[in-house]
Amino acid sequence: MARFVSLLFFLSLSLCCCRSQGQKSKMSVRFHRGSSPLSLRANVELECVISDHSLSDSGVSWVRQYRDSAPQFILFVTSLGRVAPTENGKPPEHFQAKKESSNYRLTVTSFQEQDQGNYYCIVNHNQRLHFSSGIPLHLPGCCRSQGQKSKMSVRFHRGSSPLSLRANVELECVISDHSLSDSGVSWVRQYRDSAPQFILFVTSLGRVAPTENGKPPEHFQAKKESSNYRLTVTSFQEQDQGNYYCIVNHNQRLHFSSGIPLHLPAPATTAAPPKATTPQPSTTTTRSRELGGCKPFPTTEKAPKKGMDLSCNIFIWAPLASTCLLLLIALLATITVYETTRRRRCKCKRPMHGNNGKPSLPNRYV
Repeated sequence: MARFVSLLFFLSLSLCCCRSQGQKSKMSVRFHRGSSPLSLRANVELECVISDHSLSDSGVSWVRQYRDSAPQFILFVTSLGRVAPTENGKPPEHFQAKKESSNYRLTVTSFQEQDQGNYYCIVNHNQRLHFSSGIPLHLPGCCRSQGQKSKMSVRFHRGSSPLSLRANVELECVISDHSLSDSGVSWVRQYRDSAPQFILFVTSLGRVAPTENGKPPEHFQAKKESSNYRLTVTSFQEQDQGNYYCIVNHNQRLHFSSGIPLHLPAPATTAAPPKATTPQPSTTTTRSRELGGCKPFPTTEKAPKKGMDLSCNIFIWAPLASTCLLLLIALLATITVYETTRRRRCKCKRPMHGNNGKPSLPNRYV
């Protein structure tokens, strides 16, 4: 019974959490054994570890992302360990890559300031992008890395509802390079510093590719209009918050759009108005008026004093002292009179003569 109650408790905590939770990744990036410590002009070796062996034969794309900027494509390594050429037909500068067993390795030769950022490896398998967890590479106290100019951008679709809870939000992926518009688009979401999360893939015909369970993604709709691709988030929820990107995979190269942040506004908190304080009437002034116009004792801010001045004290204490003195005199007079009367009264009994104890007459009367 106790285990059941504790299970319900932790389940409720997980459901009540407002933050958008990341998906558990099947891939991770780590430093290769024997790699040099991160420093300027050092050779840094990273390794992409793939736990799901079904993904290890699809090749790997390496990307770099600096803080809030869009991810930047570095290179693509085929399942045979060959590095695909870049747009100019040359291998990428000071980057080397190869495959070892089921893992993929990336070497940054002579690490520079512009190489800073979070590094991810991505696998495109069955029209679905699988992102690894990222590894940060930042030089201490160094300047910011400059991002590449993107050929794509994400914006709100015209007529889209304002961002609010349970509203329908429509985004549009605008592709300025028409050679990329016929390769389909992948939509991803990234919450703060976590790894990007794949949402869905839209083919060049405007069809949404099924997810792993064979069903369309929940409360997400997508289609193609002309050369642009649209994503609709129906009934926007708290877990849908993050930066949204669209990605085009063209000629073994990932093209990232600039991101658009979708974050619900924080609830406005109104400060309580200050309570109006009414000045309390001074009891000292009222008492002074009742006592015959006595002036209140002057007060200062440093040492406030309460009471009345010397003239008021005389008016109070003089009658009181006189009354006490009269009472004392009357008390003394009463005691003196009482003692005098007591002394005059004779309390001695006359001597008893004769029979039967009766007093006898004096001799002069006999």
